[in-house]
Amino acid sequence: MEDEGIFVVSSAGGEPKMAYQNYRDFRVINYRISLSPDGNALAFSSVDRMKKEQHIYTMAVDGASPTLLVEAQARQPVFSPDGRMIAYVEDRDLGGGGGDLYVVPAQGGAPKLVAEAGKASSPIWSPQSDMIAYIDQKDEARRRQIRIVALDTKDYPKEKTAAFDLPEGLEFVETDNLAGWTPGNKIGMRLSTRQEFGLYTIASGGGKATLISVGGYPTKPRWSPDGKKIFHANIAPEGSGDWHKLALSVVAAEGGEVSALPLRSDSKIDIGTVDGGNDVSPDGKMIVFPGRTPENSGRGIWILPVEGGRPRQLVKTPASFQDRVPCWSPDGKAVAFVREQVQEGQDEVGPADIYIVNSAGGEPRRLTSNSDRVNGASLAWSPDGQLIAYLSRFKDSVNGTLNVIPAAGGESRIVGEIQAIYANKEIAWSPDSNRIAFNPSFGGRRQDETIIKVMSLKDGSIEDIDTGLVETGIYHLDWSPDGGKFVFAGWQGGERQFWLMEDFIHLIQK
Repeated sequence: MEDEGIFVVSSAGGEPKMAYQNYRDFRVINYRISLSPDGNALAFSSVDRMKKEQHIYTMAVDGASPTLLVEAQARQPVFSPDGRMIAYVEDRDLGGGGGDLYVVPAQGGAPKLVAEAGKASSPIWSPQSDMIAYIDQKDEARRRQIRIVALDTKDYPKEKTAAFDLPEGLEFVETDNLAGWTPGNKIGMRLSTRQEFGLYTIASGGGKATLISVGGYPTKPRWSPDGKKIFHANIAPEGSGDWHKLALSVVAAEGGEVSALPLRSDSKIDIGTVDGGNDVSPDGKMIVFPGRTPENSGRGIWILPVEGGRPRQLVKTPASFQDRVPCWSPDGKAVAFVREQVQEGQDEVGPADIYIVNSAGGEPRRLTSNSDRVNGASLAWSPDGQLIAYLSRFKDSVNGTLNVIPAAGGESRIVGEIQAIYANKEIAWSPDSNRIAFNPSFGGRRQDETIIKVMSLKDGSIEDIDTGLVETGIYHLDWSPDGGKFVFAGWQGGERQFWLMEDFIHLIQK
């Protein structure tokens, strides 16, 4: 993906003009451009390509060289309506959350801390430039509040902070949620109905799905070989890391409490996010997963006993690559996984291939070539041991095909076309190795997203399996060892809405 630029266009219309070509890295949700009230200057954040640090700059809209505004890493700058100050949030967690709220003179100078926060975001100014509204995602209570700080002025001789709770059942969606502060003292905000995640099971022939666990963010569910348990990744227990840190977890197939597998290691192992993956060995004793350590920025492949304990590293990832979505061979003697090239400065990963490694360890064997166009969303080894199924995207498209390739090596072939190939797409074999199930997409916005699809290996025909659910997005799945059930991860809620908050000024002035 090419570097992105900042463009300026007349409000009356016309040809856009590039003011500056900058680099955002992966921190696009933290990014903001702010135009000064007189229309002559821009404030924006940009990431240093080499140091991976994010800083705030100002520049004239005519394309003059930008000026560094503050030395500290920072993001989300916004001019005050009087043009004198710029509010911003420190970038404490490399784009993953941020920190305190500051203001700094628009012409440069010493920054001033105006609000201590764990994960401040989305600052907006009052029309009189004497107050700033923001969000602090430090904890569950604050994530449901709009916070307002009255600055140290003649009207407010001492900085004062007030907090206002969101309406029940609503929550903020993304990092930049506050849309603006009107001259009539109304604050606009983007909200959504509360999202609820869970694991469901359903008969493979369809029917009414059963909710077996609720809460957290379950991903990549996998049946144990005896069909009695479902292993998956879920949000780590409180105190074990940031919100995006996951833990290998397990729940009984009939439902109940979700528990995390103890993971003991001399080095902190991050098991990844939604696109990481895991799989249970055919004998039910081990679970394989990708994990990243501070010493190895790319995800290596690890093996852990299903009761937890000390993991063994099976594959160490070379520099500039990442490994994910591992799966066992049916005889337990090998593990297949996808290795992707990480392209410096690109939002998308580079070429990917399937590798196979002996489960006892050793050098991985490359199975595919660039022409196979492997996508790393999901990988599945057929129960008869003959084939490995994977997804392949069309060029410049989110759509693509479901492919299979002989596990022993050879030519791949297309089984059928498939839509919406993202990290949340999942494939799973039927026990007889004749069919492959997949979820249609991720979003929960259309009725057909509540339907599991099953593709025939023979002719690519597709059968729809109705889950009996309404407005529930399916994002990962697995087929039970006896073929009688599916397990899938689903979510409800998240409908976007726009709200106004008013009649709050007198509460701050008290």
